[in-house]
Amino acid sequence: MVNSWNSFSEYIIKNYKDANKIIEIAVGNYTKTAEDIEKKIKGNILLTDIKFTNNNIIDDITNPKIELYENADLLYSIRPPEELQPYMVKLSDKIDTDLIIKPYSSEFLNITIRNKFKLINYKKTSFYLKKGGK
Repeated sequence: MVNSWNSFSEYIIKNYKDANKIIEIAVGNYTKTAEDIEKKIKGNILLTDIKFTNNNIIDDITNPKIELYENADLLYSIRPPEELQPYMVKLSDKIDTDLIIKPYSSEFLNITIRNKFKLINYKKTSFYLKKGGK
């Protein structure tokens, strides 16, 4: 059975299959998406959060360790708080990489960054994609 999370993982696997580094920002306790991606992609999948929860790397997106994110092919975040979204955009701009934000189904992107993203509807899921220049 295909559900929203399977569709989301499938999109990333399909479109970033040759990625060397993918980073989930603000991972929290839900790691299934990263685990699914890790099974299908040969590159590194890193998880970051402000606190240690699931073998993640501790990092504060409001003051990120840039060297951790350099050379990433994709940054993504699932249900990030609206106030953190502009920091994610700033980071993806700085390292010039793609960024996917998947908010709660009842939420939208932060209004200050919405014009930088394209809404993607893929199978049973939807999310926002900002392309980097790579």
